Amino acid sequence: YTLSLHDALPIWSTLGFSIQAFRNIFTGLPGAAVNDRECRFALAEGAMLAGLALQSGLGAVHALAHPIGLTYQLPHGLVCGILLPEVLAANLAQAPGYLDYLAGSLGIKGSGELIKLIRQLQTNLQLPVKFSPSTLNENDYPAIVAQAKQSRNMQNNPVVLSDEALNKILRKVTATNE
Repeated sequence: YTLSLHDALPIWSTLGFSIQAFRNIFTGLPGAAVNDRECRFALAEGAMLAGLALQSGLGAVHALAHPIGLTYQLPHGLVCGILLPEVLAANLAQAPGYLDYLAGSLGIKGSGELIKLIRQLQTNLQLPVKFSPSTLNENDYPAIVAQAKQSRNMQNNPVVLSDEALNKILRKVTATNE
């Protein structure tokens, strides 16, 4: 008999891994970007813990990232990073306060403030925050949404996101030509 990691780790332990992974990554990433050794270690440890935590499932960020990455041949991490704040905001719209515990673990007051800090971190690290219209084409939204909704990752999202909500996320992460 073989026990899978998913069976061996109850949800409460993967939640702990998730929270510690987020704390390590969120606090370590800025220093790791300038080659601080301790921050690089914290980031690596966070990545390992995140790998353990994902055994309990992923959510809408990954459900959307897979078809976008495959369609446009973009790196998965880049796509997830761009999607993350908008998916969190969409989830928060339906489940106010659902990130409060995570925010509190970093000493941040409230879910909305956490999303603001994630966006600020993207800006500080000069990471892309939007796709160009030529990269993420609005004509492809229906296929991306359909594929995302079929993904088992979407089943793990904390709230059910409608087609309209998913399309809104895609519009928000696509730069306009204004």
